[in-house]
Amino acid sequence: MSQWSILIGVGLGGILAMSSVARAGDGAAARLRPMISLRHPGIEWIDTTGLAAVMEASDAGERPLLLDARTEAEYAVSHLAGALRVDPDDDALDPTDLPRDTQIVVYCSVGYRSAAVVRRLARAGFSHAYNLEGGIFEWANEGRPVERDGVRVAEVHPYGGVWGQMLDARFHPAD
Repeated sequence: MSQWSILIGVGLGGILAMSSVARAGDGAAARLRPMISLRHPGIEWIDTTGLAAVMEASDAGERPLLLDARTEAEYAVSHLAGALRVDPDDDALDPTDLPRDTQIVVYCSVGYRSAAVVRRLARAGFSHAYNLEGGIFEWANEGRPVERDGVRVAEVHPYGGVWGQMLDARFHPAD
């Protein structure tokens, strides 16, 4: 079998796997985690229930630092309260002004781009950096709050294509 045949087969297999994963509200986040872990092994995770509990139980000063690893356009539609946007492709990401034991939770749409950020933070010495399992899609699908300009909103950027199917249609912005 040629290298091209193998690459095409792997690519088509990945597309088929993603299409079987991407349906809102059917446990898609749990099925994505092993795939993401293959690409980003050894990262730490937190699920939406765990993050919600930490945020509810903590004073504002004790809450984890939330980093949104989506594009500016995605962040502009909505984000988790208090989240700061970071560029997931910025290899120089290293908030050196933070203590290395700062609790950090990074999220994106489904957890893939954020996993890369968590991995870079761990390499930089941050011992409590976590990837949000299921990302903002899982968070919103569970009815948890997102905001824009400090005001709670119902919309989340659907990212597009197959991935957008993981976000319940009621959270897609109106055209």
